[in-house]
Amino acid sequence: MNTATPMIARSGRIVKVDDNHLTIRFERQSACSACRAAKACAGNTPSAELVLAHPPGTRYCTGDLVEVGVAEDAALRATLVTYLIPLAGFVLAMLAAAAAGLADGAIVLASLAGLGGGFVALRHIARRPGLQLQPALLEPGTSIPDQETHP
Repeated sequence: MNTATPMIARSGRIVKVDDNHLTIRFERQSACSACRAAKACAGNTPSAELVLAHPPGTRYCTGDLVEVGVAEDAALRATLVTYLIPLAGFVLAMLAAAAAGLADGAIVLASLAGLGGGFVALRHIARRPGLQLQPALLEPGTSIPDQETHP
């Protein structure tokens, strides 16, 4: 992975190694309990596992501590699309219903239908390769401290 690319990284421990895959477990970080977003954050789960392809020519053992990273720009794009597409459906449907002179109840129903349509559109858009988060093992020498960082 290109080390010049800003990464969001997290440390994990390898819990299973086979010929083709590594299973990495991420434990809850101590800083999570103090974070205001802890209740909504997926990083606050007690532990989570990720299965990654075993890079050829490398040797990993169960118990090894590794860094897994996701390109910061890809994470930002995916986050923006996830929130903005359903919101846009909601707002556009609301404005269209209001411009058509519908009653307040009908505007609410149209807004909810637009929100649902936004989620359906999001499902199709999210399958695009540019929006897929591709976690990868960081190369040796690109070590990042034991907490999520934004270099």
